[in-house]
Amino acid sequence: MNTPQRPHGPLRKVLLSGEKNQALADCMRQKGFIPHYVSETHLLHAILQDGPFDFLCVLGTFMYLVALFLEGIPASAWIIDRQRRILIQNRAAERDWKTKAGDFCFLAIHGGLALPENDRELALAGKVHSRMKCIFCRTDEALAKGETVRAEIEWQERAFDVF
Repeated sequence: MNTPQRPHGPLRKVLLSGEKNQALADCMRQKGFIPHYVSETHLLHAILQDGPFDFLCVLGTFMYLVALFLEGIPASAWIIDRQRRILIQNRAAERDWKTKAGDFCFLAIHGGLALPENDRELALAGKVHSRMKCIFCRTDEALAKGETVRAEIEWQERAFDVF
């Protein structure tokens, strides 16, 4: 699929949600962005199913509640989107793993070490694509089933809970 072009490059896709974002969507459309507006009740579905987005602009309580929930988890925690990018993380993840939103999870969390060897070589050479997935990834399985998939994975003499 071709990305629509504007005089200074491709249009950027933005996910908007929250009370005041409809006016923001109109403004962004004029500035060369493609706004995708959804209600808070459909926000998580849009993030996981309609992405990728260049960035999110969410006003209201949903993202606050998600962030609050993640902060309540004492271990590092991330929410990863369908393209395997870190969408949201807690402070433990930022502190312990030095990750940031927007990074590919398979590079940020384990530095590419948990990727299959072929993909690891490509990723470390800067040839990253969103179909890459490490041994921890259960995204495709969860989306196919339409339900949460939980696994305990042992790797490098440690156990990891993934869901």
